[in-house]
Amino acid sequence: GLLMTRVFKPFKLPSVTAYLIAGVLIGPYCLGQLGIPGLGFVSADDVASYSLISKVALGFIAFSMGNEFRIAEPHFITLNPFTKDGDYDISFKIRHTPIVFPAILQKRGDEYNVVSSHLVQGIAPGQFAVIYDKDFHRCIGSGEIAGDNMTSKSKSQAI
Repeated sequence: GLLMTRVFKPFKLPSVTAYLIAGVLIGPYCLGQLGIPGLGFVSADDVASYSLISKVALGFIAFSMGNEFRIAEPHFITLNPFTKDGDYDISFKIRHTPIVFPAILQKRGDEYNVVSSHLVQGIAPGQFAVIYDKDFHRCIGSGEIAGDNMTSKSKSQAI
């Protein structure tokens, strides 16, 4: 799953998509059909024998949903400190809430995605996220939360 997130980064797809595709690929109806030992699950019984691991993995996938959103057209107070593509440690808050969350800002080209380590209620397209340095000492800027890259759980939390 984690390897697939690296493969899917150039396509700007959420990590949860990569996890789900990885699960399909190693399942009995894809790589398992090749019958090569150690490459995928050969049967549904093989999958069932790992039910505990499957449940834990699904828990991690569910946790990761609802903690990512895209910032459309960010506005910076001074110069943009995120000039190179990469992952930056930040803290952020949704403008109308007092709670500050640690997060990673992923810059890929002109896109800015925020991945929080916490599930955040109240994320809705059209609201503003305020971005701070990782220690919450300096405000860097803000941007509107875009609705086109929110996961389904984020969208349901917005209602």
